[in-house]
Amino acid sequence: MASLSVSIHVPSDSVHVRAARKSVESLLRDHGFAEERIANFALALSEALFNALDHGGAERGIDLEVNLLADRAEAAVDNATLDAEAPVDELADLLAEAGVEVPDANVERGRGLHLMATRADEVRAESLPDGRARIVLVLKR
Repeated sequence: MASLSVSIHVPSDSVHVRAARKSVESLLRDHGFAEERIANFALALSEALFNALDHGGAERGIDLEVNLLADRAEAAVDNATLDAEAPVDELADLLAEAGVEVPDANVERGRGLHLMATRADEVRAESLPDGRARIVLVLKR
């Protein structure tokens, strides 16, 4: 299969996040990914999109790029602004820990990273030249 890349700008509200999720689900389905795997990946993607809205994307929306490759799909969610107190290396460390640590039920925040890390095959954090963060979710065939 040749690679395919789709870019989507997601305006800043939950209706558009849901529409983007449905579009990605349909794209994955059309390209032969297993239904159960699509559902888990879509849940991780929704969390990444809502986190991006919460952490910097509320003003101008979110950029989402989906790349379909022979052995995997990758969804890159941009527009999460990094705090000086939480550089991308720390975010990457938190993502690595989130895959093994069950979040404390008494803590209000922090479940999103765990959800992404346990629903996607791989999650990584990258810093963009303009200071934003990119979360990349990977779904293997």
